[in-house]
Amino acid sequence: MASNVAVKLVSVLPSQLLQLRMLDLVYCLSSLLSSHQVEVAIPCATALNSIISNLNATSEKAVIEALKETEISICIVRNIKDCSAKKIEYFVEMASLLSTILLRWSSSRFPVCNDDELMKVLANMHTKKDSSIKLVLLKLYTSLAQKLIEDGEVFMQMIVQAMGKSNPHDVRIEGFRLAQCLLRSQENCLKVMDLCGEALVDAIICGMRETGPCSKKIENNYGSVLVEACKLALITRWAGDHHIKFWKQGIDKVLLNLLIENIHDQSSEFVLSLEKQISMVKEGLKVNYHVALRSYVWDILGWLTIHCGENSNPYGYTEESELHINLLILCACFTFVDKGLKLLLICILYSIKGLVAGVVKETGKCGLLQDNPQQFTREVTNIKTQLVNKLHEICSSTSFSPGVKWYVSYILSYFGFYGFPNEYSKRIGISFNKEEYADLRLIVANGDSVSVHGVILAVRCPSILPSKVLSSSKSSKQITDNFVGETVREVRYSSHVDYEALLLLLEYVYLGRLHAAEEETVKKLKILAKRCNLQPLLQMLCRQSPKWSTPFPSFNLTSSLDPAGSYFSDVVMEAKLNELVGWACNICSHPVPHFHAHKVILQSGCDYLQGLFRSGMQESHSQVIKVDISWEALIKLVHWFYSDELPNPPSGCLWFNMDDQEKLFNLQPYVELCWLGEFWIMESIQEACWNVIMSCLDSAKQLSIKIIKMAYKLSLWKLVEIAANLMAPSYRQLRDSGELEEFDDALVHFIYSASIELNHEGEKRFT
Repeated sequence: MASNVAVKLVSVLPSQLLQLRMLDLVYCLSSLLSSHQVEVAIPCATALNSIISNLNATSEKAVIEALKETEISICIVRNIKDCSAKKIEYFVEMASLLSTILLRWSSSRFPVCNDDELMKVLANMHTKKDSSIKLVLLKLYTSLAQKLIEDGEVFMQMIVQAMGKSNPHDVRIEGFRLAQCLLRSQENCLKVMDLCGEALVDAIICGMRETGPCSKKIENNYGSVLVEACKLALITRWAGDHHIKFWKQGIDKVLLNLLIENIHDQSSEFVLSLEKQISMVKEGLKVNYHVALRSYVWDILGWLTIHCGENSNPYGYTEESELHINLLILCACFTFVDKGLKLLLICILYSIKGLVAGVVKETGKCGLLQDNPQQFTREVTNIKTQLVNKLHEICSSTSFSPGVKWYVSYILSYFGFYGFPNEYSKRIGISFNKEEYADLRLIVANGDSVSVHGVILAVRCPSILPSKVLSSSKSSKQITDNFVGETVREVRYSSHVDYEALLLLLEYVYLGRLHAAEEETVKKLKILAKRCNLQPLLQMLCRQSPKWSTPFPSFNLTSSLDPAGSYFSDVVMEAKLNELVGWACNICSHPVPHFHAHKVILQSGCDYLQGLFRSGMQESHSQVIKVDISWEALIKLVHWFYSDELPNPPSGCLWFNMDDQEKLFNLQPYVELCWLGEFWIMESIQEACWNVIMSCLDSAKQLSIKIIKMAYKLSLWKLVEIAANLMAPSYRQLRDSGELEEFDDALVHFIYSASIELNHEGEKRFT
């Protein structure tokens, strides 16, 4: 009776109350698990399972220590081995509890996995037809997933059989989930495919075909099986022969059926005009059929695409499958333009590359929309423009993975756009072909010339400059007193360098991308890119398919702050004078901490500096910009100017293990930059600093008393208000301890007002 009461208590009591006596419960219930009375052991196992399943992060460590101390996993394993004469419910509850413990406490898996006697018992149990046994076995195997593959074919056949239609839905779902655990690595995937590849792919396809009775909302059971089957189909991420099995099983038809309801009733003819295909896709997508599954559809087809050979034909040249692929790509194009998702991976199916451009180009060949061909052409051209714009957005975004952005760039090459654009390159690109701050003039054989900025070329494309330009050195006095920006040097090229190709290459250097519509121009660019050792650009010009996991080319000019880049420096950024032990410039002898910077880069990120440099006033001719911030803040500011990235403070364990003084030291530069961002009208850096400050104060509210003083001195009233609100709960303690006596009256009033408002809010809650 007591054990049954424990089950009720665990299921009814709020978690806050349960926390107070949780360890006592765990010790008591664990000791009763070994009871020979089944009526006692079963509810104890049920109660423990509920407790462990609902553990929060704060109590997890203590409970796991208690489980170790009571040797609970050994006890449960012993119970399972001795369960042959006991009722099914006993085995189910013990196995369920063991699977929960193994999932939570990974170090307990090894002795369980290596218990041969236990494995034999489990193998015998899976022959029983009771679905509750199958379900709990699958959950237990999920906890031991890695070990199962080594034990071979029997377990894998059981898992595949569990996915079959003849089983209850909960059994099928656990079968799919277990297979997902087993196939998380390429090595395991290949092993399993050797054991039962055909049957596994057949089970996945069967699960993905079960779209259920409802077109707009996935019914629970059908939906769960369908979702788990789609998740398992992501094994297409791994290269291997299983891709061929998916194509043979008609994965193209299955994926299309998940996007458009009753599509196969509409496409009984296998040869359809492009007009008809577009019409079908547009109407079908409006219904929003299985929207929740679309991300899986694009990922699956994307992986199949990536691992499809350059010259292979995945759909075997059948008219039906080719139509399915064409419709899938149209779905991707239209959905991508509308939603901006990562559907673009579909467009790189190697064997039908032409169809992507064909959405635009084929209109002139097919005689589509004979009543109004001009309207149709305008519509398709508009689709092309939207698609290209969306692709450029993806490339510039920081929220997509390198792999996705590589394939976006690859697709863009078929529209004549080559390179890797981003937001920072747009900023720097404004200076392309401008004489302002230019210190080099590149001249080709026929006399045509273009003005450039040496610092940008030295970082982005050093091979285009003669070695004598890059290796020139100056004495510290020259660098301080006489900048090279005052004169323009000439660099002459031979007749082998084409002027048009040179301009396009410079467009890539400044903007990160270029547009070349003519093949002849692309040929010249290939030669120039190869000589300049611009391998990523050359790869795009040659339309070589990207290799997965290759880092996406970045646009970063921070290396120009090194001594080599100082040759092109035309301004010095100087921090507030403070004592830095051991600080010394390795370029000049100026004692105040400073950077040798470049006006062309600074003005691109700050309208204030741009106006200063152009004003013609005395400050515009000064070789030194005195910035009223600390050296630590200046380091972060300059890094942002040269990379568009603000360095983050230490986080995680590093942050939590610092004392308050260290935390304040790391946070202060962001407060200074927040003030400077307001003064210099740099909203982006101000917002970035604000986010850092808020994040740090959330985890270290005790810093508010120091931060509020800084913010008050810098007139950062929004930050003053935030800090005052954080200090409001402890206003009385601060006042009584005398800590507020050193504050200005106005600042004390801020904190007092926040405290009064907090009290009013508390009173409202209780009235």
